[in-house]
Amino acid sequence: MPKINILILLSSLFCIATSTQAGSIIKVFVGEQDGHFLIDLTMQVNAAKPQVIRVMTDYNQLTRLSDTIVSSEIMEQRGNYTRIKLVNEGCVLFICETITQIQNINKLDYDYISVNVEPLADNIKFSSQLWHFESLNTEITLIHYSADVVPDFWIPPVIGSWIVQKRLVEEVQLIINNAEKLANPEAATGAYPEE
Repeated sequence: MPKINILILLSSLFCIATSTQAGSIIKVFVGEQDGHFLIDLTMQVNAAKPQVIRVMTDYNQLTRLSDTIVSSEIMEQRGNYTRIKLVNEGCVLFICETITQIQNINKLDYDYISVNVEPLADNIKFSSQLWHFESLNTEITLIHYSADVVPDFWIPPVIGSWIVQKRLVEEVQLIINNAEKLANPEAATGAYPEE
């Protein structure tokens, strides 16, 4: 799939929902201009912000968020900087892709995280992402995500933005559901998350 990682598209970014979980996508925009896919998302996760951040930044275990994430591993970590290798696989219509990304992640003040992807042939020419985690209350977290992505593979013109947005919405909803499940393990098991 032309995978725009939602973090993380994301990342990467974020698959099983339970009846007690009802995270949602509040806003989604995908536009294309001169080969750049511009993405703006707002997501609600029904879990406390510290737990959501812990799950979304567990870089060695991002495979728990989505079955399209084949592997994730920390290559380097120091202070607020983390460098990871992320591999995604998937298809949209007849286009199937394996996307390998080297992501340089910086944790900024006020719960912002910036991600810059190193360009690799046949993957991503350019990707800059910004995440922000905001508490609505003690049990609800808003995640704001924006990205500028230039893929290094063909996406059909005219319908490219529509295809990317449709697949992105599906993927993000799965990630939200899994993030809630992982951030609230007591809801499914009666156990409480480890601190």
